[in-house]
Amino acid sequence: MKTKMQDQLSEHFMNWIKQQREEIEEYESNNDSNSYLKEYYDGKSEKLKKINLSESFTIDGIVNEEEWDGNNGILFILKEANIDGKLKGNIIDNKSVCADINEDGAKTFWFQEEVNKSKINWRRNILRRLRKIGEDLTGEKEFSLKKTAYMNINKRGGEASANVDIIGGYLKKYKENILKEIEIINPKIIAICCGTDSYVSELVSYIHELNKDISIRCYNHPAAWRKGFTDKKYLEGINS
Repeated sequence: MKTKMQDQLSEHFMNWIKQQREEIEEYESNNDSNSYLKEYYDGKSEKLKKINLSESFTIDGIVNEEEWDGNNGILFILKEANIDGKLKGNIIDNKSVCADINEDGAKTFWFQEEVNKSKINWRRNILRRLRKIGEDLTGEKEFSLKKTAYMNINKRGGEASANVDIIGGYLKKYKENILKEIEIINPKIIAICCGTDSYVSELVSYIHELNKDISIRCYNHPAAWRKGFTDKKYLEGINS
């Protein structure tokens, strides 16, 4: 049974997808040379040209509304869904790949599915480190990710190595949509896990415009790896 918050997010996402469709129709009519969409159409990456820019959309939000802690709720914000595996496929028709769609054609919430598994693979950096952030910010040992919310900035998804220009352009284009999703979720704490990309400071400013009472911490992407970059080092975060 859907809750009021889930209904709000579902309606919001439907409108958002409609806006994506309209954006692509307008771009293909006018071919704005200054648009970030040129990275999809004319950029160096052949894989990005396979994404269905009208329909590709990653749904996200609160993982488990029954366990969501409205008083201390943490929202993780990441760059975009990594759909590199799909983009590597031998697809004949470009513009056919959609993010987070299962075999039945239904949209899925990847993070929610991972967190709700009976046995979570804590060896995966992205899951383990997000739990570590939760432990660090709340003081709760073995913090449950079911108490959190999760969202991507760029809903269309992308390659394993994110394109900064695309995400920054998407943030500017869909600023109000992104802030509306944050408003519906209503977190007390936001952990922006996007590293030092140039658009991060803009996102922080946007969130403070929305609600100055939200506490914001910035981190590298949880899947980031380099020699000596331990979980302890990761939790030190970065300056926004």
